[in-house]
Amino acid sequence: MAWVWVLIPIAAILVGGFQEWLKFREKQANLGDSTRELGQTMSSLRESVESLESERDALIRRVQNLEAIVTSQVWDDVNGRPADGFLAKELDESDSQEISDAEALSRVAKKIR
Repeated sequence: MAWVWVLIPIAAILVGGFQEWLKFREKQANLGDSTRELGQTMSSLRESVESLESERDALIRRVQNLEAIVTSQVWDDVNGRPADGFLAKELDESDSQEISDAEALSRVAKKIR
């Protein structure tokens, strides 16, 4: 019967360990719920970003098409601007002073086209 006294501390240790395990399982279940919610939020954000990127790409293509139309020779012909006099009308003294930088050169080149 002396061995019964040994079982009491062992049972107490096992019960304490079981209680800690139950607390751990409860925390894990709560974290699982919040992790699922976070995953759903992330997936909806990904879908939103993908749709916005596709919309942005479509808008970029539209702007590029509009730029191509406006800078084409046909646009000048439709609006009645002759190609010969176009440079003389649009190029003034302020443009000739800004020719030092690359941006001004690109603007002048666009006016020549």
